Amino acid sequence: MWQTYLPPVSDLLSYAPCKFEEAEHWPDYVQEFGLTEAHVPDLLRLMQDEALLDLEPEDVQQDADWPETLDPELALWGPAHAWRALGQMQAVELLDGAITILNSASVDWAAEDLLEILPLLGPPAIESLATLIQAHLATENYILPLIEGLYEMPRRFPEVRDRCVEILQNSLQDFSQNTEMNNTFLVSGLQDLKAVEAVNTIEAAYQAGVIDEFHVGTWAYTQVLLGLKTEADFTEAELTAKVPPEMQKMRELLDELERQEKPDALSLGLPVDPSAYQLTKPPQFSDIAKSSKSSQKRISQGFGNPSITKKKKKKK
Repeated sequence: MWQTYLPPVSDLLSYAPCKFEEAEHWPDYVQEFGLTEAHVPDLLRLMQDEALLDLEPEDVQQDADWPETLDPELALWGPAHAWRALGQMQAVELLDGAITILNSASVDWAAEDLLEILPLLGPPAIESLATLIQAHLATENYILPLIEGLYEMPRRFPEVRDRCVEILQNSLQDFSQNTEMNNTFLVSGLQDLKAVEAVNTIEAAYQAGVIDEFHVGTWAYTQVLLGLKTEADFTEAELTAKVPPEMQKMRELLDELERQEKPDALSLGLPVDPSAYQLTKPPQFSDIAKSSKSSQKRISQGFGNPSITKKKKKKK
């Protein structure tokens, strides 16, 4: 069922498609639309409007209730405009609806935008973030932007560093109940903040095997990153994260495809004797394995460094 809104909030439904860009390039919603604190409740309602969040413009043609004056191609961006406007207004209340939006299968702008919005909200958002993170650590990974936003907060507000470390450490202490990726993001945050004071908690999580080392590195790598050890204290194997089995299989497949696609001298037109080649059938894997000249490709190194991104794509 379509909800109705009054101006100036309703004007956001006819504005323009959102561009995926940094907050400094967003329109000044407050100035342009004359938004005030009195409009916050309606903006929160628009931000969480499920009908618009799930809107498929082509389906509107079959809906007799859809307002004829409203372009669905623009209206579907209404919640995103409301989300950004609330961020500019420093309305921490928007976090109350963040989980619903982040967990929506049809919304993919929220995670990226949230990382832009949280610095706008600043330190007053920290306790709300702590509550949300603690409440959802055992669930799916839709809280990853919340964790990342928390540990990036001290970059702009250094004075909140200790509180952010405390929240991350307390959250990691429940590692046996958390999802592996949530644990991994918590460790990433503690690495980023050089949280030496949390080293015992981090080590316990590694020892329990609940950290994805491929994303944040091994326990040895983390000790080096925190300045507790040097690379010379460990072997290369200790510093190198294990490649997940599914990724190793993919690598082997890609290596095999690359080998098969390499041109030979005959196909390149080089002066060779064609009779030296067996052209009746391509070489089989069993033939290659039996060849004394076949060699095993080495696995590429360097996959132990932290690199986590969490973005989807949406119609623009």
